[in-house]
Amino acid sequence: AIVIEMSEDTALKVITAARKRVEASFETGNAIMEQRLKIEKITTGS
Repeated sequence: AIVIEMSEDTALKVITAARKRVEASFETGNAIMEQRLKIEKITTGS
C-alpha cells in the first residue's frame, strides 16, 4: 500500500468522484438467483 498526505476534504472529493464513475448497486441473492434461472444452458449433447 502507498501512504500519501491528503486532507480530509480532498479525500472526500476523490471518493465522491470514484463513486460517480463506478456503477455499483446492491442486489439481493434472491434477485440474482432469479436472473440466473432465466439464462439458457448450452449442452454438449453427450
